[in-house]
Amino acid sequence: TYSCDFVINGNIHADTLSYKSGRKRPKFLLGGQYTPLREEFADTRPVSIQKTAKKVFICFGGSDLRNFTPFAVEALQNAGEIELVVVIGARAECSNGRSQFSGNSVTVKKNPNNRAAIMASCDIGIISGGGISLEAAALGLPSIIVEQAENQRQMSELMDKKGLMEYI
Repeated sequence: TYSCDFVINGNIHADTLSYKSGRKRPKFLLGGQYTPLREEFADTRPVSIQKTAKKVFICFGGSDLRNFTPFAVEALQNAGEIELVVVIGARAECSNGRSQFSGNSVTVKKNPNNRAAIMASCDIGIISGGGISLEAAALGLPSIIVEQAENQRQMSELMDKKGLMEYI
C-alpha cells in the first residue's frame, strides 16, 4: 500500500501492474516516459543501426547475479571478426574459473563512468532484462535480453512482443 505523493515506475509494463494506495491517493507516473536515466543518456546520440554487427556490447547489470558474462564472452570470442565490449558492473564478480577475459577482440571495462557512450559505440547488445535494457532502448541499441531474475521477465517479454528487443 502506497501512502505517498508520487509513485514512479519507469518500466514499460508499469501500467499493467496493480497498485494500492492508502488514505492519501498518490499521483502515478507509470511507463517508459518516466524511466529515470542518468544524464549521460540524454547527452548521447542514438545508435546508428548497422546491417552487420561488428561490435557487441555485453553487460548483465550491476551484479551479474548468475555470472552470465563469462558464458557470453566464451560463446562469442571466436565467432569471427567481431569485437566484444564487456562492461562489468560494480558488484559483479564475473569469474570464468581461469584468468579474466583475454584476446585482441575483447575489451573489458569495470564500472565505467559513461556507459551510454560505450553502448552507443556498439552495434548490438547482449544484456540483462533490468535497468540496462531501458538504457539500451533509450539509445536504440538492438539487443538480446537474457533474464537474470524473475522480476525481469514481464518487461523482457513486453520488449520482445513490441519488437524492441529479442528476449531469450
